[in-house]
Amino acid sequence: MKEFVKIAFIIVLLLTYSCGEEPRQTPKKQKSKSVKSKPVDKEKLLKELDLAIEANPNDAELINDRGVIKSDLGKYDEAINDFNLAIKLKPDFAEAFNNRGMAKDYLGDSLGALKDFEKTLNLNKNSSETYFNRGRIEQRFGELQKAKKDYTQAIKLNGNFDIAYFNRAVVNEILGLLPEAIADLDSAIKINPGFKEAYYKRGVLLHKSGDIQKAIDDFDVIVELNPRDYEAYNYRGKLKSDLKQFAPAKKDIDKALSLNPEYAEGFYNRGVLNDAMGDFKSSLKDYETAVKLKPDYADAIYNRGTIYIKLNDYDKAIIDFTNATKLNPKFIEAYVNRAGLNYHKKKYKEALVDYNKALQLNPDFAAVYVNRGMTYYQLGKTKESCSDFKKALTLGYQPAQQLINQYCK
Repeated sequence: MKEFVKIAFIIVLLLTYSCGEEPRQTPKKQKSKSVKSKPVDKEKLLKELDLAIEANPNDAELINDRGVIKSDLGKYDEAINDFNLAIKLKPDFAEAFNNRGMAKDYLGDSLGALKDFEKTLNLNKNSSETYFNRGRIEQRFGELQKAKKDYTQAIKLNGNFDIAYFNRAVVNEILGLLPEAIADLDSAIKINPGFKEAYYKRGVLLHKSGDIQKAIDDFDVIVELNPRDYEAYNYRGKLKSDLKQFAPAKKDIDKALSLNPEYAEGFYNRGVLNDAMGDFKSSLKDYETAVKLKPDYADAIYNRGTIYIKLNDYDKAIIDFTNATKLNPKFIEAYVNRAGLNYHKKKYKEALVDYNKALQLNPDFAAVYVNRGMTYYQLGKTKESCSDFKKALTLGYQPAQQLINQYCK
């Protein structure tokens, strides 16, 4: 939720924190296992494979292995040529189909990759990696139940497949199955205690589930694993703020910003924190920095507008709310607060336009009916005013009864 500033009858709500763009949503694609990953000079290995293939031009295994090395080096088109040749030499070469699918996926050819993964599974139904790869594409296409089924099969075939547990957790989260998602992340972490992305995701889900202290524990692990993880410090700071631990929260967000001075979300969050602590001038400065770093940051622009109201600079607040709606035409809170300011300035027609827009976006916003009702009353439209008060009452907004008694006799 964003903050509604109390101008007419809107209730003040707590500003929300930004958690960034959650870059750990899905780990990178799993590399093919056809060539074991070791700290080797891959360019040197590629030359060695070239010589081996020159001596054995019909060896599909060698050609496939060279394709894998080329994929590892980002030479996906060349890799696909090798996989094509390996398949031509050995039409039932399941591993080459899987590897070609991986290369196609990296090039953005999801449909072509999906066909190759399906061909792989026709040839080898025990390839856990291929079930995982197909699941990723199904997840990308929004076919969540199919993706979940494939991740589950990958796990059945390989009980230590930590990334498959992670991806199934992401799908379960989207499906609203938070306990199942957390259980999958528990398994991923048990298999791989250094899996930072899993700790991050589990911390986020524990936060959503209301278990803030356990969420903090997960972020504690992340910063131990990587003391320079500014996003983890940022999120942990948000969690501590939720517990009203403002000083430790500020310390974490300050740490995040010391690690990344251009982290717009960190300045945004510190702005929210300073606001909660009553330091409006510092909050304003943080929001200004966030917007400077990220000019299209609608939430930061909106929140800066709410600070301008608290500093009694209504004109600048209106400008910020206007800009927020330009960036996000569905920014209901910005319409409501701009309407409240215009009401305060006795610009009732302008206020009415914004209240209408807010109710178009959310027809069940009871408090806005009250505000629009008062605006109608100021415009001399008593019938419309009373209709709005009654609508607010039917939506459960009890203070509307007093207004009905006062204005609708």
